Amino acid sequence: MILRCLGLGSRERGDLSQSNFWINLLLPLFCYKKIQYKNWAIPIEVKSGHNAKLRSLHLYMDEAPHDIAVRVWSQPLSVDMVKTPTGKEFKLINIPFYYVCLLEKVLEKYS
Repeated sequence: MILRCLGLGSRERGDLSQSNFWINLLLPLFCYKKIQYKNWAIPIEVKSGHNAKLRSLHLYMDEAPHDIAVRVWSQPLSVDMVKTPTGKEFKLINIPFYYVCLLEKVLEKYS
């Protein structure tokens, strides 16, 4: 398994919902936050601009049972349809840093 969950809960393959953090074992320096929204564990990646390739996020989304991810960045609010290298499509909600306190409302609007 490429992804490993950290924290409380199961570490079994495909069980990405039982912890608050996950890491990519291929790039172990990167650890990402997740939030619980409805019954989904939504990954949150923090980036400063457009030039991010989001490789680890793509790996996470390939195993996730849903199709929503969040990027916190310095640009305006936007929503992109993104396709992983394996072909799974998901909605990437890009929110500016100053909208983080409104994350749940943004998820309600765009999910």
